[in-house]
Amino acid sequence: MRIVIVGDGKIGSALAEQLSREGHEITIVDRSETPLQRTVEDLDILSIEGNGATYATQMEAGVDEAELVIAVTAQDELNLLCCLIAKKIGAKHTIARVRNPEYAEELPLISDDLGLSLSVNPELICATEMARTLRTPSAIKTDTFFGGKVELLKFQLPADSPLAGRTLMELPSITKAKVLICAVERGEQEIHIPSGSFRLQAGDRISFVASYAGAQQFFRQMKLAAGRVRSAMLIGGGRIAYYLAKQLVEAGLDVKIIESDPARCEELSVLLPKAEILRGDGTNEAFLRKCGIETTGAVAALTGIDEENVLIGMYIRKTWPKVKVITKVNRTSFQSIIDSMDLGSVFNPRNSASNLICRYVRAMQNSESSSQIETLYKLVGGKAEALEFRVSETSKLCGVPLQELKLRENLLIGCIGRGGQIIIPSGQDTIEPGDSVIVVTCSAGLGKLEDILADGRIRRFDDTECWFCESLEKMKAYIEQTVLCEGKSYFGVGGQLCHYPKFEPEQYVILKLTPRRREGNWYRWNQEIPPNSSKELAKAAAEFSKLKICYRGDLVFRDVEMIDVEAFLRGEIICQKPQEQASGMDAMTL
Repeated sequence: MRIVIVGDGKIGSALAEQLSREGHEITIVDRSETPLQRTVEDLDILSIEGNGATYATQMEAGVDEAELVIAVTAQDELNLLCCLIAKKIGAKHTIARVRNPEYAEELPLISDDLGLSLSVNPELICATEMARTLRTPSAIKTDTFFGGKVELLKFQLPADSPLAGRTLMELPSITKAKVLICAVERGEQEIHIPSGSFRLQAGDRISFVASYAGAQQFFRQMKLAAGRVRSAMLIGGGRIAYYLAKQLVEAGLDVKIIESDPARCEELSVLLPKAEILRGDGTNEAFLRKCGIETTGAVAALTGIDEENVLIGMYIRKTWPKVKVITKVNRTSFQSIIDSMDLGSVFNPRNSASNLICRYVRAMQNSESSSQIETLYKLVGGKAEALEFRVSETSKLCGVPLQELKLRENLLIGCIGRGGQIIIPSGQDTIEPGDSVIVVTCSAGLGKLEDILADGRIRRFDDTECWFCESLEKMKAYIEQTVLCEGKSYFGVGGQLCHYPKFEPEQYVILKLTPRRREGNWYRWNQEIPPNSSKELAKAAAEFSKLKICYRGDLVFRDVEMIDVEAFLRGEIICQKPQEQASGMDAMTL
């Protein structure tokens, strides 16, 4: 996809990096040569020096042929003008960064006139994420799916936790809470999408999926703080502080804002009459104690200087470890050092905005697919992603048990939303039309739900699964009534609705086996169906049961012949040279 980014600042450079890594053709425009040189040196993209709001510069950047123009300069008005001109020139979609709170109410009224596809306010998005985290103090970060019904929470495993040293398959014996651990960070570089045999260690940063009630139950059983905070102190009175304080006041929290600029204090007192505005230095220890930091439930370091925020965060975590700490960091350099510090929950406004824009880009790219991205979050500094997909009736994954899907490596289906029901999935669960599905993966660039498959195809049977018939005639009839019927519905062993995929002969092997002994080694197989099934389904199940038998596992064969599948289905029997004596399992793995 051809994308033009106007503005090579913090968000512009972050977007250029993420979108170019996903394979898009990026052109970036800025008035200044210095940031463009730095970006071009790091990324293989085209740069244009000039005013991105002028017709000449936009034409030079190829806006007339662009699928998307993203305006993220420091000026809201310039961003809106860029999008207006780009839409007139021929850009299909436009996105503008608009930060001023005064425009929040007016913007929806003029978006259509401006040709604006999406407006992004990084500070508001970041403040919303911070407010969400305060609902569960023990969580380092909280992201939501299904309209807030499901949460993805991250916390650090204490040394005295009952989970330390235990495998994930032991989790049900430790807690009754319905949670699914979907990602584990260990050290500075390791990230795991864990299986049931994965063993947790103290210090691991664990991400899990649960409903809000399930998360609260889990934290209580782990002896971690679960209740919401009742009061908050915000150090710094910038845009994020305003947006965060507004949300916290509306939620019923007692909010204090510390700001050193007297003019800004006056402004905040008018904008937030229910908040307590305190003028002073938020880095002064004595002043913080005087403001009652010891009794507050949470502190957010939101000044405009990263170094001050880091110092405040470290000081509060060391002095009052029970106080929930939020630290705002704008830079991404030295990220590994930031990650190693005890700063509580760390937020970066540009990451919040770029996640939203990347989700929009992927939705654009796959607008005709059978599943749409509803939500996207970057995890572990972009090393992993959590995505929410909405499933349509045309998705080929519908009705197939999860255990029969061959998924990509380092990928996990974390949750399924069906109506008002939240399903923490097992192998027997299926994806159905209308579902919302959460996927956690280390593979970047997933655009549709079908991308979770390892090779883009559904494999109904794994490499060692097979079925037996008493004769070649019954085998042919069985194949014709099952695997040859692409799209045909049937009920699996667990009673779940499934669909047969496209038949590919090379995926199947037909063996003609001659046993040494017959008696007692075969038993009749019966098609299992759900209770109260229709007469038609019961009749079909009975027909299948007549065709198929099962192998007990201790039979030795005298002869094994391999039959050409395509020729067999044409009515021909073409066998290869008989093999030597083989056991049942040897024959199955030929």
